[in-house]
Amino acid sequence: MYHRFALSGDRMYHQLYNTLETYEYTGNFLNLLSSDIMDEKGNDLSADTNGKLYVSLSAKKGIVIKDEQTTAKHDISGNLTMHPSGAWGLAYSYSNDTEKITFQDGNILKEPWILTSMDDDEVRTGIFKQVSLIEIGNEHIMVYGCLVGDDAPYKIAVYDQDGNQQLLLGRDPSDDSASFGYITGVAETANGYIATDGNARILYFWSKDGTLLGKIQCSDIFGTRYPWLEDIKVADDGSAMLLMTQKREDESASELMVFRLTGF
Repeated sequence: MYHRFALSGDRMYHQLYNTLETYEYTGNFLNLLSSDIMDEKGNDLSADTNGKLYVSLSAKKGIVIKDEQTTAKHDISGNLTMHPSGAWGLAYSYSNDTEKITFQDGNILKEPWILTSMDDDEVRTGIFKQVSLIEIGNEHIMVYGCLVGDDAPYKIAVYDQDGNQQLLLGRDPSDDSASFGYITGVAETANGYIATDGNARILYFWSKDGTLLGKIQCSDIFGTRYPWLEDIKVADDGSAMLLMTQKREDESASELMVFRLTGF
């Protein structure tokens, strides 16, 4: 449950605690290029198309890495997810205010995003009272968390890049067709949206207009037994890369698995 990964061009980066690995991605193979030990444990990982890695460390701390060299340090609180262009990103941490982050001429600019004061019913902005995950695609922003309301459902909201809500993905109280366990990753593909449910070991598929197209157990599509779905990302070739962990049958170790999903 602590593995993180990011994609940038022909590189895949994998982070576990203070270990950061770099792989070459060829479409059919992942070749390990390097394995480095960071001074501190990383909590989250994001990348842009320019090959920059944004590593969230402990509270109010993080680094930017380019070509295996630290090029910047920052005091951004919580997790940082960058737009693929690297022009801006979003920082989030549960019920704390979300912030739009811009790296500019060696400076870090912060401004409130649309989800603020989530733990205060009087002044809250936005539909969430808690945010667990934010993913940013080329076109849209996907936010997963707990909505405001008596039944407090967990849903995925899709926003345009100006912060206007476009879709709300997930079950209605009377419909359990997309009742989430715990969403660990959301990705926007050419045909819609995919979400990985770590607890239920399920993949959900929605069309671009938010229609639930279906769901499938990992065992049925990948032949796995009982994996934890760590995350999902979209590669430059349009395929979806899924990171999973699973205990061996003899329980001698946990294995890290990467699956490439095409056709959606």
